[in-house]
Amino acid sequence: MEDDVRYNARLILGALDYVVGGQVGVAANLPAAVQGAGFEPHGPDYNKAVKFLIEEGAIKEGPRGEEIASGDHPGNTLYWEMTEQGKALLQELRLNRGPDYP
Repeated sequence: MEDDVRYNARLILGALDYVVGGQVGVAANLPAAVQGAGFEPHGPDYNKAVKFLIEEGAIKEGPRGEEIASGDHPGNTLYWEMTEQGKALLQELRLNRGPDYP
């Protein structure tokens, strides 16, 4: 069964993947993508999952570099890209999720 961080990371990666049409290296507004998927783009659960994704090399800051105006967020920017590692991690997380998760 997935732990909360990996579950939230899967939701975040899935939202980013959807917004960029499954493409790697395309920058998107991560908080907007996540919010569009029904997940709150702030708070400790979101921050832990995004930090996990950064540490895993699944996402990286996009070239646009618009800074987040306020609040406690991992990284300094709104725009993030999914990496090849992110695509692989998303597939792994989708395959290994527990039966109680969507």
